[in-house]
Amino acid sequence: MIINNLEALNTISAHSKIIIMLPFAGGNSYSYKNIIKFVPAEIIIICPELPGRGLLSDKPFITEITNLADYIFIHWISKLPEGCKYIIFGHSMGALLGYLLTCKISATRITQPVRLIVSGRQGPQFLSDREILHTLPKVDFWNKVRELGGMPEELLADELLMKYFEPILRADFKAVESYQHVISPKFNIPIGVFYGHDEGIPIEGINSWNLETTRRVEQMELLGNHFFIFDHPKIIADYLVKWLVFYIF
Repeated sequence: MIINNLEALNTISAHSKIIIMLPFAGGNSYSYKNIIKFVPAEIIIICPELPGRGLLSDKPFITEITNLADYIFIHWISKLPEGCKYIIFGHSMGALLGYLLTCKISATRITQPVRLIVSGRQGPQFLSDREILHTLPKVDFWNKVRELGGMPEELLADELLMKYFEPILRADFKAVESYQHVISPKFNIPIGVFYGHDEGIPIEGINSWNLETTRRVEQMELLGNHFFIFDHPKIIADYLVKWLVFYIF
């Protein structure tokens, strides 16, 4: 079952096994459909819809990443039943959201996630030159989006679709690009890290996820650029399911 609206949260029980999937920049609650199709039907998938898109397109964007994490925590995470078993997964912007959510959860008494699984992003403490995309002129902006990949060609050839997605992408890029890291206490939750062979993240950036937890950090390199997740949906789905079904804590 896929849940992308708040009303459906009351169908979840304490015995549920849940994957919370947080979107990359420009994404929505359908962004991971190619991964989800490999997840067994008995596992609940929660894809929080973010303001300014999809079911919430009438709501204003949130352009501060910490405020976006607060929104997901208040409206989604805090509503989970006590004792349920869940993992958090996010790619790129979703990885940073997942980290911030895990920090918030670790500071509370609510049920902790079994694992945080991040993809396509270096650890939050890793310092590197930050490319600013959200203020670029339109032509340069879309050239950069094409370089990153992940956008279907039919969208990039449709002026109306580009007009719809441009403010969403700019808002999300601003949220990520304006993030200022504040060192938080390490959490006691293991981390899985996926990264693409050709996406250009230095290994030091991948290794820096070790700074965020007292538990094991497992690294997995896959072939592909920044959106390698679209090339390996079953591998990623199988890894997510493994941590809900086969691992006992």
